[in-house]
Amino acid sequence: MDCGDGLGCQILTVLTENDFTARVLLKWIADPTFGWVSKFLDAHGEKLIGLAGVAFGLVRWWRYRETILHQRFSKYMLESDTRLFGAQTYALQGIQRPGPGEAVAIPLFVEESLCSVFREKRWAHPVFRGNVLGSAEKQLAEGAALIQERLQIAEAGLSSLRHQLATTHLLRGAIKSASAYDEPHRASNANHAALTSFKTALQVPGEDRNPIAKELEAHQLRKLDQLPAALACYRQAEEFANALPDHQDKQLSIARAKRYQAEIIQALASTTLPSGQREFLGSRSAYKLLCGDGQNNALALRSPFGPYRDWELLEQGDTHYLAALVSKNLRYVEVLSQQLSDAKSSYQAVIDQSIPHWSNQLLRDRAHTGLARLAKARSGEFEIDWICHP
Repeated sequence: MDCGDGLGCQILTVLTENDFTARVLLKWIADPTFGWVSKFLDAHGEKLIGLAGVAFGLVRWWRYRETILHQRFSKYMLESDTRLFGAQTYALQGIQRPGPGEAVAIPLFVEESLCSVFREKRWAHPVFRGNVLGSAEKQLAEGAALIQERLQIAEAGLSSLRHQLATTHLLRGAIKSASAYDEPHRASNANHAALTSFKTALQVPGEDRNPIAKELEAHQLRKLDQLPAALACYRQAEEFANALPDHQDKQLSIARAKRYQAEIIQALASTTLPSGQREFLGSRSAYKLLCGDGQNNALALRSPFGPYRDWELLEQGDTHYLAALVSKNLRYVEVLSQQLSDAKSSYQAVIDQSIPHWSNQLLRDRAHTGLARLAKARSGEFEIDWICHP
């Protein structure tokens, strides 16, 4: 184990890694000629060895803790770049630059001058004694391939770190958004802070087309009652989702974005009566997004991946309920009846499939709420607060 070159470190290494040496050393020190020291060590020697091990561990932690490693790596990179710049400058001094008396056709390097540089820097490989340039060219080619491989690894690491940074901002935004419910007197500040976190995540290099981050930004804008801006964000989220590598994730993300667009379009297609009651108008655009555009609507995109379970099944029920509301406003009676029936089947399946347990309680509560909402809808009373005021 390496904790440095000091004498203390070497002694600690011997004591903690060689039990035999430690016992012999203790026996020698415990000789009666040492008087009170020997008695003290005889009684507490093993404890001291244990403390030495702990001290050694602390020394190693101090030397190799993550912050120090990053600092040492930064120092190494600075020194490496300095050496590289010096070597590059030295080699470039031999360049024959075009100018008065020097035609452009002349080689950049005079061969003899270049060979002398390589020889001085020991680039002449023994196998290529008769051809210094060939040896140097081969070594440079191998070096370029190695650097390219390291560069790919470094870029992958950098991409991973950026993704982690974006995820951190997304989680911070989610926490801020949730805190708005716990502290209503600070809801406005918390909601705006959450929106800032979501936008910051999208500003991380390489994360500007993250469909999840864009969807969360849209949710937050909708929460702040900025419906037109939220609608634009949902449309961008749908566009970004087209680039997802997994086919199922892509289709479900697009379907979800279409559903939220339909909700906002239906909310905007409404008027407020003098009594303060909200009255919805029919919206063919919302209907088209949900179930009326061939195979390019939300329900059709979700269809190939069923049957669903848990939260995806609950979302299926919510989508059918929204389609029923939109159909009611358009007076599509048959479609309304079918969508209400499908929504009931989804909500009931959530309850039937989930075991009554605290871990499933929230999911089951949402399903029971959905069934109660459907019971009112069958009598013509649809809940609309969740659309207009999310």
